[in-house]
Amino acid sequence: APSQSVDVDRQIPPSAPVNNEEQGIFRLRMNVEGFQPNDLNVSIRHGRLIVRGKHVIQAQTQLSQRLTTSS
Repeated sequence: APSQSVDVDRQIPPSAPVNNEEQGIFRLRMNVEGFQPNDLNVSIRHGRLIVRGKHVIQAQTQLSQRLTTSS
């Protein structure tokens, strides 16, 4: 079956709620429902936290073949 790729690339605005419980420790919560751990990539570049997710959905297709006869 063909696969359909959904690639979502979003930037979190600076006003996103971040919890600073202790100096230098930050916690950020994101809803990643539907993603498996290996679907996500977390990195830091140029002082920014980057979270990327890629989720591949297998699409089911129906194939039909028409039988034509001639006499």
